[in-house]
Amino acid sequence: MAVAGMSRFIEFGDRETLDNTLAQEIENRLNSAIEQRGKAYLVVSGGTTPINLFTELACRAIAWRNVTLVLSDERFVCANHENSNERMLREQLLSNSAKSVCLISLVPRPDDARENIRIVNQSMISIPRFDVVLLGMGDDAHTAS
Repeated sequence: MAVAGMSRFIEFGDRETLDNTLAQEIENRLNSAIEQRGKAYLVVSGGTTPINLFTELACRAIAWRNVTLVLSDERFVCANHENSNERMLREQLLSNSAKSVCLISLVPRPDDARENIRIVNQSMISIPRFDVVLLGMGDDAHTAS
């Protein structure tokens, strides 16, 4: 976890402690951004690594209607495809109080690559900055492929 220009490394004894601690940190940062600007912007990775974290976050006291969420990576497939990170995100995070989040799909038009790029670029241009960017690493050591 990096903090304000310096690195701080924290080792966790188990995955549950890691997920709970990270969920608390994300909750704090999003709530702080919402308090300061009325909006918060969250970027997350897909894959299987963050699933438990997303389940934990979905139960947190965050004004999700004021949060814009975008994936850092996605496959060029329909949102309901079994390999879609967006599908996993909808199932794991966009539940409970987090249902009201504003999700920017990276593949709004999987049938038209050029239009897809135009739509995503238009959606992203209005984001002033990201408040939290969560990147993960897969078992094969790739990040945000």
